[in-house]
Amino acid sequence: MKNKELAAEYLRKQPSFYSRIAKPPGKDLGYIVVIPCNDEPGIVSTLESLWHCKRPRYFVEVIVVINSAEGAPDKVILQNTRTFDQIHSWKKDHTDPDFQFFCIRDENQPIKFAGPGLSRKTGMDEAVFRFINSDVRGGIICSMDADSICDNNYFIEIENLVSQYPGTGGASIYFEHPVEGDDYNEDVYKAITLYELHMRYYFQALLSTGFPYAHHTLGSAFFITTDTYVKHGGMNRRKAGEDFYFLQKVVPNVEFHNLCTTRVIPSPRPSDRVPFGTGPWIRKYVNKEVETFKTYNLNAFTDLGFLFSSLPEITHKKRTDIITYYLTLPDTIRFFISQKRFLNKICEINNNTSTPHTFKKRFFNWFNEFRIIKFLNFVHQDFYQRVDITLQARNFLIEFKNHIETPSDPSGLLAIYRNIEKS
Repeated sequence: MKNKELAAEYLRKQPSFYSRIAKPPGKDLGYIVVIPCNDEPGIVSTLESLWHCKRPRYFVEVIVVINSAEGAPDKVILQNTRTFDQIHSWKKDHTDPDFQFFCIRDENQPIKFAGPGLSRKTGMDEAVFRFINSDVRGGIICSMDADSICDNNYFIEIENLVSQYPGTGGASIYFEHPVEGDDYNEDVYKAITLYELHMRYYFQALLSTGFPYAHHTLGSAFFITTDTYVKHGGMNRRKAGEDFYFLQKVVPNVEFHNLCTTRVIPSPRPSDRVPFGTGPWIRKYVNKEVETFKTYNLNAFTDLGFLFSSLPEITHKKRTDIITYYLTLPDTIRFFISQKRFLNKICEINNNTSTPHTFKKRFFNWFNEFRIIKFLNFVHQDFYQRVDITLQARNFLIEFKNHIETPSDPSGLLAIYRNIEKS
């Protein structure tokens, strides 16, 4: 990696860090895939998927972090033990000095932090330590989940992206959930189609506002350079949403891409291991607790678009001009941010920037994706109603993408949204 001193200093600041892998890394280590694993019977499918990938120029390591919380049920501990044994048995028939697999057991995690955030951090901090002890300039940490698989050009396309854009700090990797097949019942496939349609609608609607840092934030589908990882304080320990909170902190400050020439395939299965996200919503749908997915109203994105597109009207302007401008904003924006707060913030940004470019960058570091989510949730309490995702996704294609002949079924709409992103 480029800055080993910075990385070493980062690890010194992690009070609970210690290296858990005795074997030293290869000198040509370039990629480490980190996979949290809790109560996962199907981890071998993930390992097989990575094993069959075309080999990149530099060595690859895969670190599986088998984890459980304090007081976890006996069945979880038993499954974790089976998983550990399963991995070691599988490794015996999959040996390659350029492509190695390691397993860390992190049982009895503190209940306050136990979950994918802490486990991802454990594996990623271990990756930092191993890159410090390798000879390759640069080191890439790939984040995956234990129920995901990938296309066999996964590493090659990451390598190609970094070669084409040497300043790359990370990327969101294109994903597709399975929406048909024999592995799950029909309700699961219906549910994941709706959920992924929501994810893609949200992404496209956010792009339409002019927000410059729109990316998917799936823990199973991104990579980050080691230098970027340590510079931004490493992964957090959140029980859920750790991927979103980490990436929305990183993305505005590095060269970050959407990598669409390969694919990660996350599982659509129901889950109750985290409080929110894909798995819990699938479970609610399958259990008939919800009938469809209600997504954000397109009008809310239109309001954001008005604000973002008119920033030149307040860039390095007088206080009176900013007040006049504020009064032209949609009601949703003005109720979300008071005039006093808006005025003070814009004046602060103006006082600390000298060009429109630096103004815009500082503005979106304030009005980041976390604040956008807060805004969207706020306006759907009193101003707008959430809308059936099928209807809203179709309306967006008609109004913003000029799709005159647009299907009205979720599967047909999802296919269009997928093609838009891949292109």
